[in-house]
Amino acid sequence: MIANTIIKAALRRLLVIQGGKEPSAQQYADGLEVLNDLVNSWSANSSLIYEDVREELNIPQGSQTLTIGPTGDLVTARPTELRVASLKLNNIEYPTDLIDEKEYQRFANKTSTGLPRRIYYRETFPNGTIYFERTTDQAYTLILTSMKELSTFPDGTTSISLPAYYERALKANLAIEWADELGAGNRVTPTMAKSASESKAEVIGKALDIVESQVIITQRHRYSIEADSY
Repeated sequence: MIANTIIKAALRRLLVIQGGKEPSAQQYADGLEVLNDLVNSWSANSSLIYEDVREELNIPQGSQTLTIGPTGDLVTARPTELRVASLKLNNIEYPTDLIDEKEYQRFANKTSTGLPRRIYYRETFPNGTIYFERTTDQAYTLILTSMKELSTFPDGTTSISLPAYYERALKANLAIEWADELGAGNRVTPTMAKSASESKAEVIGKALDIVESQVIITQRHRYSIEADSY
């Protein structure tokens, strides 16, 4: 999927350029900025992200807090949300609960060592931060399923990988998003608004939730702080 194709389509819809005409260099540059802003805003909505990513990451002994992201302790794309996590040792996977900050703070002795069974994820930037409720007693493999931000367009001509149905939605919604800045707000017709809404709904409808059953299984084994057991 190429940004300039989407930008040109949005300008045609707004009658800023005619069919067969090329946008100016400035229009392409401005369009790229607005398009990437749109993509970033969609990344904040989990229902607009088309898949979860499963990874296996090496966790060293003595870990209690780790950063995860492009320059983190765990080098990968920064997750926007953790969905399912487990720790593997000797080919045996141990499920972990994903907890919030309030529950995490209830664990007083985070320096105690052992197999962590709970993870709190904080969406710090540019790297997220993973907190275990205890310090790892040995090296483990973290098996993590998470949501990642949608890829933005590095420039107007480099192709990025997105499902084909995103293209219609981006064309329609870029036109709506960009119209006022172009002085073309009065050219947004009810049909254009409907197309933008319907194509965005199509993206939401096709978004994959590949870990729904795993989440249910994980929730059945939640840890009780009071009982110190599952």
